Amino acid sequence: KENYYSAASFAFSKSISYKYGIKLIELFESKDKKTLLKNYLNYIESKIFEINTSNIELYAITEERLSETHNNLELAWKDYYNEDYTQSMYYASFADQRLYTAISWMDYADQFPQYIKADRNPKEAANEILSETSSILTYISLTTSNSLLSNAYAMLEKTKDNYNSEKYYASIIAGIKSYVNAELASEILYKEDEYLVELHRRRALAAINKTNSVIGQSYFEYAESLKEEDPSASLVYYTYAEKLSNLNQLLNQDFKPEEIKPSEFLTPVSCNYKTAIWFLTISVILCFIAGVIAGKIWK
Repeated sequence: KENYYSAASFAFSKSISYKYGIKLIELFESKDKKTLLKNYLNYIESKIFEINTSNIELYAITEERLSETHNNLELAWKDYYNEDYTQSMYYASFADQRLYTAISWMDYADQFPQYIKADRNPKEAANEILSETSSILTYISLTTSNSLLSNAYAMLEKTKDNYNSEKYYASIIAGIKSYVNAELASEILYKEDEYLVELHRRRALAAINKTNSVIGQSYFEYAESLKEEDPSASLVYYTYAEKLSNLNQLLNQDFKPEEIKPSEFLTPVSCNYKTAIWFLTISVILCFIAGVIAGKIWK
């Protein structure tokens, strides 16, 4: 099926189980479980690196994996100090494998498509997204309160933290995700989930068809895998795919995509102007007749 990202995601989930099983055997066989676990956690921390790339898609993909690494390491250290070594080893194994995927992406940096040149100042772009996202959240919070809005606020805080830390690429990605959650928080009030899922799936597909966005395709494939079991989550990831596939519009106004062969095409809506004119004429006549009848009734 050529769903490479989905295959990689499946392999990653299995690799966590495998790594955890191996490390758990080491833990049970060790006479000094505390020292063994501490050394393993320190080893993982020693391999964490700073991202050094001007490719925003590669940066976004790598940063997301490093963020998961940090989060799971924090949980591992927490359980370590609580002397729950078995649970700590699970989080450590997860962090180790997630860090491995981050390193793997960076190993292929020279083969990564460089279609987004980021001619625009990333600080300027990050500031614009931060401002727009803050504004839309202020407005939408007056009309609703739901989990999507909570997610939007959480992502907004991450956007601000990254901006203040001068991690502008990371701020841009987090800001876009915050904006997506805010928009969806409003959309679900007026439209059915099933309709929104299909709408954003089509929009994502259209956006990907115009680019060779790796991050867009990866989120799209993930959304596809969630569509049946968790439509709400798939809606979010379809919209991530849609918005992140259009990073070029934000950072590179002179973007010219490479020609690709999409697996699906959307049929554009056609409009016959002659038919439209006849429809408009008939509508005016009917409105006139209705007005005459209404006038006679109310006399």
